[in-house]
Amino acid sequence: MEIQIKKWGNSLGIRIPQAIANQINIKEGSKINLVLNKNKIELIPTISEYRLDDLIALINESNIHNEISTGEARGNEIW
Repeated sequence: MEIQIKKWGNSLGIRIPQAIANQINIKEGSKINLVLNKNKIELIPTISEYRLDDLIALINESNIHNEISTGEARGNEIW
């Protein structure tokens, strides 16, 4: 796919077509790594670090699992 480079302030920018952005799961604000590799530019999506609060916020009635039994207490655990 051929795209055109545009001036963006003192830099140059490209627009990523929405179809490609959807395929690699990026959106506005996503971070990517820009790598120069043998005179080619590679744009590599970074893998986000998950925060516990964000993961917990995704739990709902349809995806919460049942309680898992870990057996009887063996020490001074408080149940």
